Amino acid sequence: MGFQAKLIESGRPTDRETNIDAFTAEGYNVIITVGSSMGHAMASKAKQYPDIKCAIIDDAYATSGLASLTSLMFAEDQVGFLAGALADGISRSGFVCSISGVKTPQNDRCVRNYFGAAVWQAGTKMKTMNYDVPSFTESTEGKETALRLIGQGCDVVFGVGGDTVNGALLAAKENSLPAIGADVDHYNAYPEVQSALLSSAMKNVDVAVYNCLKTVADGSVKAGISTGTLQNGGVGLVPFHDWDSKIPANLKAKIQKASDGIKDGSIKH
Repeated sequence: MGFQAKLIESGRPTDRETNIDAFTAEGYNVIITVGSSMGHAMASKAKQYPDIKCAIIDDAYATSGLASLTSLMFAEDQVGFLAGALADGISRSGFVCSISGVKTPQNDRCVRNYFGAAVWQAGTKMKTMNYDVPSFTESTEGKETALRLIGQGCDVVFGVGGDTVNGALLAAKENSLPAIGADVDHYNAYPEVQSALLSSAMKNVDVAVYNCLKTVADGSVKAGISTGTLQNGGVGLVPFHDWDSKIPANLKAKIQKASDGIKDGSIKH
């Protein structure tokens, strides 16, 4: 599309607004920020620079009343449901669990629907449990929490939210149990746990950003919330990687049925 692109990483909270100012000073007319921690800075600078097209990933609140700012959000409920269908089909103990880093609306939607798939697929027979770890960075606490749940009989671990997930996935791997990641493809992002990874409940941020930039390029960009869904390719389970040959065909068919049902509205999640 002919864009000249540049990346700045904000190492400290005080860098956030400064970095946005730096981009504007250099003449960039599209700025995309990542994560709810950037919400305040992005909203403030969108007001200051109304002629610059802005987008923020994973923050639905910063856009309120701003004509130049788009929130790129994701249907965590949809992909969480697919992750749950996968976990429930793999579990032998009838107990699946999740470890969530920080209780956010996004993580909450994902976890609720992960467990909702148990009701859809197995009725009340499946046991479910979630623990929220009040940090996105506490991988040690994520691991310790997962170990407690494994000790209680959980045999499929779902990790949702930041680096806390890494500890939970590692606990599963070290106990020779399957695990599911979230947001990114942990098979690539965290190679140490590849052998344990069934899949990851992916937010296709690349698709969301690409589609947003297309609307900037053709002049159709709109303020407000734009949501990545199964229907538009914004979310989905990543490939099963090393587990592909171990997952029964009938389970793959159930996951496809769940995906189709969510897309056409026949499955209420």
